[in-house]
Amino acid sequence: MLGATRRFLPAVAAAFTLASAVAVTTVGASAASGNRATAVRQPPAPERLVFSSERDGNQDIYLANLDGSGLRRLTSHPAPDLIPRCSPDGRHVVFLRGGFTENGEIYRLDLVTGEERRLTDNAVRDSTPQWSADGRRIFFTRRVGQYDRIAVMNADGTGLSDLTSAAWHDTMPGVSPDGRTLVHHTYRYGRETELHLLDVVSGVSSRLTAAAGYDYEASFAGRDRVVFSSNRAGGHYRLYTTSLADGSVSLLADVGVDAWGSRYSSHSHAVAFSAGREGAWRLMTVDVNGGVVRPLIPDGFSNSSPDWCQARQ
Repeated sequence: MLGATRRFLPAVAAAFTLASAVAVTTVGASAASGNRATAVRQPPAPERLVFSSERDGNQDIYLANLDGSGLRRLTSHPAPDLIPRCSPDGRHVVFLRGGFTENGEIYRLDLVTGEERRLTDNAVRDSTPQWSADGRRIFFTRRVGQYDRIAVMNADGTGLSDLTSAAWHDTMPGVSPDGRTLVHHTYRYGRETELHLLDVVSGVSSRLTAAAGYDYEASFAGRDRVVFSSNRAGGHYRLYTTSLADGSVSLLADVGVDAWGSRYSSHSHAVAFSAGREGAWRLMTVDVNGGVVRPLIPDGFSNSSPDWCQARQ
């Protein structure tokens, strides 16, 4: 798991011999001319990143452009703030406050007003929030008794219900573009973790991966692929993709150190992730079809848990 961070250590920085430039795609808009009245649509907001960083002495949430400019601190709290996730409309960010402890709770931040709202308030550990595709619900992990399970609640914290419940750990849900399917990792097949699919409408579940090692932290990369971290090749964790059509698995990125927390952008078709080790994380990106791995927000600090965000604020 990604925990407290410090400045990025030179030993880890040396593992990355990467170009410093980050390509940013801009989207323009055009309007028809003539005598007819035309509706002028506002162009999409530029894609930015929300992430967690300890640059100001505590683990808080930040928003920035892909090159690190326009940095904005979003939270300031004594407890660590982790795993920010931006809503589909770019208006809100949900995150974990309190770390992976029994004090961990899920909060929602309004990027326009700055208002924070606590969504969970209980004696169990809540973590790893993810927005539904329509932004109306939040999927997350919560520990009940000895085991983690996947749960869902409305975006205002009401309507909590469990989606899995058994004598094993189900954790870290990722949501499909149509909002119908979750991918998560599970211990139900033994001591090592595998990826599992859950249809939230029918309740039908199925196994996605079956390999020696640990498959972790999966997220959808479009409709037909899932990207995830795994040590199936031995040693450190690399990024892989797997096809939902035939189950084939392909190596996406190997940066020589652990790679975690992959997040796919449907706009740039890139995957953002954290690379490094505890206390020394860097944000990186790679095209979902492979290619050169490039740094994001290359400012020398330890940054983790990135998510793409089309926030206008």
